Amino acid sequence: MSKIKAVLFDFDGTLIDTNQLVLDSWHNVYKAYGITPPADEVLTATFGQPLEDALAEFFPEYPVEESARHYRSFQQDHFSGTARLYEGIPQLLQELKARGYLLAIVTSRLWASLKSNKYEFHQQDLFDAIVSQEDTDVHKPQPEPCLIALRKLGISPEEAIMVGDSRLDILCGKNAGCKTALVGWSVAFPPETATGEAKPDHIIYHAQELLELLQDDENGTHE
Repeated sequence: MSKIKAVLFDFDGTLIDTNQLVLDSWHNVYKAYGITPPADEVLTATFGQPLEDALAEFFPEYPVEESARHYRSFQQDHFSGTARLYEGIPQLLQELKARGYLLAIVTSRLWASLKSNKYEFHQQDLFDAIVSQEDTDVHKPQPEPCLIALRKLGISPEEAIMVGDSRLDILCGKNAGCKTALVGWSVAFPPETATGEAKPDHIIYHAQELLELLQDDENGTHE
């Protein structure tokens, strides 16, 4: 079995806690149209989708450009102090780089919002590749986002693990031929629901557990 050389991370809900900010942004769109929003569970099920696809599904009677403007303007006005890296993530990323792993972000978020640092995310220099919404017209759960990252890194699917918080993340990794890990702090795809075709290879409840998982891989003690 190929040793893992690269870790592909989703962004929202995996590296950084933007869950409430995203939900509040959705609620702002509903408020703008005078519509009562559905339960949060309905909205969190869209996590991992490109925003425009989800908006077109929920607001088919309104122009996507308009609903996206309501959504993004709210985020821009409220991001300060509301989004933080999850506990242990900065140390995890530093340690992975120190151990020689290649790192990539594979996200449905726009590149402009990643590079702006507005989400208190100052770790871009640690990543060897970033795949954002603009990089492909084919999105998660299809394999293309992961495959693009693998091409940028110059490695095979068997040499990578995809780490995410949504069903779409896990399926994207699986469909690309990568190992997969679900973060146990996910609200989009709680571990107890992670069964069936989207069942991940691993579930990690703390950032440190990913290091332990990769150490087992290095030592040849795979499950």
